[in-house]
Amino acid sequence: MRMVFKNSLLFQPVNIWKGRRKFISKSFSQPILNSFVQYFNENSNVLVKVLRNFNHDLYSVFGRYTFDTFTEAIVGRNYHLQTDLNNKLLEEMDVIQHFLGCEYFVRGCCFGVLMRIKDFLCHGWHALWVILKFRRFLADKVRCRMAEFDKCPVVDSQLSFVDAMLNRKDIFPRKIIETEFILFASAATDTTGNSLVFIFTLLGMYPEIQEKVFEEIVTNIGRDEPIEVDHLTKLKYTERVIFECMRLLPSVTEVSRYISKDIKIGDKTFPKGTNISIYILGVHRNSKYWPNPDKFDPDRFLPEEIAKRPPYAYILFSAGPRNCIGKMFATMSIKVVVANVIRNFRVSSKYRSIDEMEMRCYMTMRTKHDIDCHFTPRD
Repeated sequence: MRMVFKNSLLFQPVNIWKGRRKFISKSFSQPILNSFVQYFNENSNVLVKVLRNFNHDLYSVFGRYTFDTFTEAIVGRNYHLQTDLNNKLLEEMDVIQHFLGCEYFVRGCCFGVLMRIKDFLCHGWHALWVILKFRRFLADKVRCRMAEFDKCPVVDSQLSFVDAMLNRKDIFPRKIIETEFILFASAATDTTGNSLVFIFTLLGMYPEIQEKVFEEIVTNIGRDEPIEVDHLTKLKYTERVIFECMRLLPSVTEVSRYISKDIKIGDKTFPKGTNISIYILGVHRNSKYWPNPDKFDPDRFLPEEIAKRPPYAYILFSAGPRNCIGKMFATMSIKVVVANVIRNFRVSSKYRSIDEMEMRCYMTMRTKHDIDCHFTPRD
């Protein structure tokens, strides 16, 4: 991960991280996020066309939507991965996750340098090549944006984080801007793309809930009208469904933290200097906070139900100062896609329980096999 995201927020010490995080967070303010809804809507319209004829990996379909939307919103350029199926960049990126999570890599990390070298020579060169290719591809996008910016500088308080950093090249060298863009593009594509796959699969498993979502969407937006910012706040039941889907199947199943002071929990003390992992999937299915935790119940996210739980019983986007900066970007994008797809398709799935899905998790979680989720155009 350091090779891909070196010098990014992910690995910065607090003295550097704090100022950079504050600077980048300004580019995810609500007015700026509202300006991105047009890109969510336009790209979800392309997605609807793709789903009418899709016959390939669903994770790729939604990952391509997410990538196109993110790059258009942040660097002003759409690379049309949704329709350019010859570009295998996202599929190749999964090679990296597979390498980092597979038995031979973990075994090498745990049981010795010689075994790690052997396994790298057998399997790692391709992963390294993909990493370098991915970095070059995204770095080129920043360079293109930089060239455009040099010709036509934009001075505005409502800028994407790349444009905002380009406006302050005195403190953000090009390499830093490239690295942050690579981090955010990678995180947005994989996590949001996988989440959309899980959401639609669960809607396919629960047609009565899907029908309620459809009715809310048609009532508040209509069958054909463009989706706008004001529509999103009206989709309250849809939002509850989305949150419940992501409670049961979070695309990121754990986060790690470094403890800077002793922390006492119950009768145990975690000492300063310890690295810990927080198992999000376990927290989200803890029966202490989620009665009958495997049951799919969107009403868990009614305001009165939320008030009964501790604030950290739901940590989809992590929590605390190092939570996900892009959580509202992701939530708004997902809501637009769900609205546009459900008003155009009936979704079905043969699964009757999430236990029927065989999962694998490297950096993000997805099924080991092609997921059973089908889209039938509505009349």
